[in-house]
Amino acid sequence: MRALVPPDPPCITTNSRITRWAVIALLVVIAQSCNHQNSDITQPARCTPDPTNLYGKGTFSCELPEAGGIFRVVGKYKPSSSFGSDTSSSEGAGGFCIDTLYRGEFLRGRLLAYNHSIVSNTLFEKVFIVDLIDSARGLDTGQFILTLSGIHAAPPCATLQFLLSDSSHFFSAYTGVAGKLTVASLDTCARTISGSFSATLVSSDNPLDTIHLSGGQFDITYVKRFFYY
Repeated sequence: MRALVPPDPPCITTNSRITRWAVIALLVVIAQSCNHQNSDITQPARCTPDPTNLYGKGTFSCELPEAGGIFRVVGKYKPSSSFGSDTSSSEGAGGFCIDTLYRGEFLRGRLLAYNHSIVSNTLFEKVFIVDLIDSARGLDTGQFILTLSGIHAAPPCATLQFLLSDSSHFFSAYTGVAGKLTVASLDTCARTISGSFSATLVSSDNPLDTIHLSGGQFDITYVKRFFYY
């Protein structure tokens, strides 16, 4: 029987070697070009977080006829542990938008605002804490019905706390018992949120002590990390 002899390997000529190296060189050039193009892709300026914006910044305003009239603040927010010790006037608004399980609720975001001053050794301070709650989805535009904290109303809902100190109040706490908040605009790239709100606030010490909040507006550049207030 004649043994099987493997076929001779194909003859590689000088021209075929040159062609092979030309193809390899072309692929290398294309790969480098693609890498260069990818490295040139940058985020729009509006999507680059401000490293100095630690707790959010923006504007927050409303009318409080039973608590001094118009409330309006502009600037960067800082925690109560910082502004509480200020010896001069300060104010700011801010907050965060990040999914957090907080006290058994799906907290999607928190909006904050404060003003602080000391006049004739009397503390004048107003603080707003608004929590946006939604168990069915992430934060989005739309209407949030105000509910008492800890009461699981049908989402989406929100809670509102108002802390007041002045010549006739000393760290009085008010809670929103009725009202609504509307998120009109949400830009997750630029991290901005804006909208409006209204509420009826009731004192935690006296249910007959109420504040009718109206004309609420907020426009905030938020951060993506949790903090208290």
